[in-house]
Amino acid sequence: MKQTASSRRTDSNAHGGSGFTLLEVLISIGLLLMLMSAVVSALGFYRRMSETGRIDVERAQITRAILDKMARDIRSVVFVPEETEDDETDDVRELTDDVVDADGAFIDGVIGITGDTSQLAMLISRPARDMNYGAIADRSGLQTSDLLMVSWFLAVRGAGDLAGAVAESAPETLTEQLMPARSEVRGLARMEGDALTLQMADQSADIDVLAAGASVLAPEISRLRFGYLFGGAVHDSWDSASANALPQAIEISFGFRPAARELASGRLQDDQTVGAIRHVITVPLSAPYNKALHY
Repeated sequence: MKQTASSRRTDSNAHGGSGFTLLEVLISIGLLLMLMSAVVSALGFYRRMSETGRIDVERAQITRAILDKMARDIRSVVFVPEETEDDETDDVRELTDDVVDADGAFIDGVIGITGDTSQLAMLISRPARDMNYGAIADRSGLQTSDLLMVSWFLAVRGAGDLAGAVAESAPETLTEQLMPARSEVRGLARMEGDALTLQMADQSADIDVLAAGASVLAPEISRLRFGYLFGGAVHDSWDSASANALPQAIEISFGFRPAARELASGRLQDDQTVGAIRHVITVPLSAPYNKALHY
């Protein structure tokens, strides 16, 4: 019995000396809270940086895809200069920055490139993949030739022309999460179709046929501008039929609407443009510039 009592006293003393004081507990809790706060802050910072990086990557991918497609169109332009008198050969007619009706260019057949600051229209050559062509009368939807009409523009609600029709037909599921509901600009659109079919549709004012060949490719883009480089100057408009020449290059500028997270942060407003892009694409068929001939 004595051995048992002594053993109990020893165990009691041992347990009594192994506890934590109140101060030690409070310090431990404080350190734990500081550590948790640092971890949460680091995770929040990582999430913000990841979101920013994701937005930048998406914009870079959209930019690359859009510019590649535009470059392919511009490099496929068809143009045959009008023959003139011998003393006027290779002469380029007087160029002006008068406003050019790019929509009306379809009526005239768009020889080469026609456009202004907001719209670019081109006649390009692109054979059908299966080399299967149809007649315009059979309404088969097939190309009647290698010639296609291509136009780039911003789809804008209420515009009242092709741009307005395309904006109204844009699927809401494609745009409702990418822009404010009150935004009139629905994104960058491209129209492509058989040249003869679109010419006939335009002559009969059949906007539905024109809009059927168009779609919004990049609802993220809210600003677009074209410039036409020729003779060391940038022109606001171009008409190859009037100038009897192609521009030497086309300057393309566009910008993106703020993403939802950028708007939520309060740093940007929904009417602002971010990520401005400026790119110049040369026109391969353009004749070399000769100041002595052009002036």
